[in-house]
Amino acid sequence: MNLYYVVEKQLENIDGFEETTGWKTITVYDIDTQAIDLVVVTELEVANSINSEERIKEELELLDYKDYELIQL
Repeated sequence: MNLYYVVEKQLENIDGFEETTGWKTITVYDIDTQAIDLVVVTELEVANSINSEERIKEELELLDYKDYELIQL
């Protein structure tokens, strides 16, 4: 099974300039092949210093996911 993920750095506006907050949002998706639609499996907010794939794997283990391949979009 393929699972897909997107990493977005969180930004804030300071005096007209966008700066990172030091955090990122990771969203993991599965594809519903019947409806051809993306289904959100989980969404995580973590510090930028944390490895995204390792954090996703930890979360998916808690959700009892096995035998998957992660693909970054």
